[in-house]
Amino acid sequence: IVPIGAWVLSEAARQIDAWRRAGHPMMRIAVNVSSVQYREADLPDMLKRICDRYNLQRSQLMLEITESVLMLGDRGTESRMREIRDAGMSFALDDFGTGYSSLSYLKRFPVDVVKIDRSFVVDCYKGGSDGRLVEAIIQMAHSLDLTVTAEGVETVEQSTFLRDNYCDHLQGFMISKPLPAAAFERLFARGSLLDEDAPATATP
Repeated sequence: IVPIGAWVLSEAARQIDAWRRAGHPMMRIAVNVSSVQYREADLPDMLKRICDRYNLQRSQLMLEITESVLMLGDRGTESRMREIRDAGMSFALDDFGTGYSSLSYLKRFPVDVVKIDRSFVVDCYKGGSDGRLVEAIIQMAHSLDLTVTAEGVETVEQSTFLRDNYCDHLQGFMISKPLPAAAFERLFARGSLLDEDAPATATP
């Protein structure tokens, strides 16, 4: 998983550089990093080398980690995270709410974005406990100056509920299904990141 992870990070940076050279707007890209790869001592230096190789501003690179990384709980985990953050990169906590980490970890570790797991998003607009949990997560994250992304957004009802509760970003099939790089680039040409089949009211 470590060499595969290094290849994914390098390819993501290469693609962003290609889009930059093609004249597209600067963007930030989020890349999933496994807990195994995160334990690699040279990860901060590798990330810096990749950014330098592809002329990527470090603020353009975000690492998506799961709660299992925070649950390692050792000093090496925290110091590595702070070294990467001090270098200018950022962190998103993926699948938030599905693990067993303490909420105090959000205060202890330099996380920038909380991603609400899709299992809470599916029925969030129906007035049940999922909706109340989503509201609580958004309010809690904002109180800690964190940005919130909702995963698995597929319907107008979900989108409306999330926007009404001040969720910062939406991710899911309503915006777009996973695409090859060339197809994603065509969305730039259209001036929209919404899937062509998405309802007009689905603007994120």
